[in-house]
Amino acid sequence: MKQQLFLLLLATFVTGVINAQVPTMERPLKKAVIKPVPPAPAPAPAPAQKPPAPPPAPAQKTAPVPPTQNTPPASNPPVYRMTSAKVVLLTGSDNKEFPSALNLRLFTLNTKQGLYMLPGNGLNNELKVNSSTDLGLVLNQGTNAEANAKIQQALTLDYIQQSGGLNLRIYYGPNFFMDAWKIEGVKLILEFKDQYNNPHPVYGYKTIVYNTASGFLNNTHKTMECLSDRDFNPTTSPISEYGKF
Repeated sequence: MKQQLFLLLLATFVTGVINAQVPTMERPLKKAVIKPVPPAPAPAPAPAQKPPAPPPAPAQKTAPVPPTQNTPPASNPPVYRMTSAKVVLLTGSDNKEFPSALNLRLFTLNTKQGLYMLPGNGLNNELKVNSSTDLGLVLNQGTNAEANAKIQQALTLDYIQQSGGLNLRIYYGPNFFMDAWKIEGVKLILEFKDQYNNPHPVYGYKTIVYNTASGFLNNTHKTMECLSDRDFNPTTSPISEYGKF
């Protein structure tokens, strides 16, 4: 047994000495191969920028279209007539009581031809203190064809101007003898058009403001007459019992 153990140790020792004397073979190292890096591709050229679009042209304003004028035939020159009449009454500090009467008539000044009037039998309504009342007038109606023909002739602008102007007559009929009505102002609004419905270039839409139309109407002074000249300028507005003109 001891002999076997001795032989085993001897063999181990001899093997170690031999291995120590054998030179270690070193493996040659491989040289690292450096591959050249290809250059990066050049960047693509930027797309060409389009020039900015010009701003839109400003919108052109269209001139307003003037009202259409009906052209009269050469053989029929325009004849202008009064085609509308309206009165504006300003009541002052004393009202017109109900049922006191009010009537309006529009005449040519010198020939006293009736043109327009308040419809029906006049106005019985109250006109309140410090109020404004618009009253449309209607065409005066003659009793026969001849009278209507005279009215139509008197409505022409030429006839009115030859007659010297207009007379707007305001008649007040008090319900009680002590009643009174204070008028503070009067306006007359007229229209003149020809047979083709074209307004007159000067008097097509004419407003006459009677600056002197102010005063009391009562049981003894029942009528105010608002007068204007041939060019429709206000003149006087006298007050009397039944009218002076």
